[in-house]
Amino acid sequence: MCIKICIVSTKGGVGKTTLTANLGGILADLGQRVLLIDADPQPTLSTYYEVRDESPSGISELIAKSQVGDCVSRTVIDNLYLIYSNDPEGRLADWILHDPIGRNPACRRISVPVHSKLCRASQTPCKPRQPRHSQAGCA
Repeated sequence: MCIKICIVSTKGGVGKTTLTANLGGILADLGQRVLLIDADPQPTLSTYYEVRDESPSGISELIAKSQVGDCVSRTVIDNLYLIYSNDPEGRLADWILHDPIGRNPACRRISVPVHSKLCRASQTPCKPRQPRHSQAGCA
């Protein structure tokens, strides 16, 4: 079973990064496979945990180019993975904001490949899942 938890707020300084990092760490310690995605121009979550195997790509390649490829980094904590923020200028926010429908349809293609990459990274056999969102937008 896959559970998605999204922690967002338009206000800064409310503890989004701290909550995300701690919740991810606790879930990983409980044996759950956790993928943290740092989509903030201030890449604090990306530096929260020490990375064992850093990927050559980050959130920019995942969203802007729809290239999952090697975007998942492995942290030193078992079961905890990260897609790091490599967009310090905040261009992705503008790109998504100016998309004609308010979101990029490329994100529909991201869900299954990221899951597959995470399964390979954890070396745990698992079945690829199908996205549960509609074809009109992202979940």
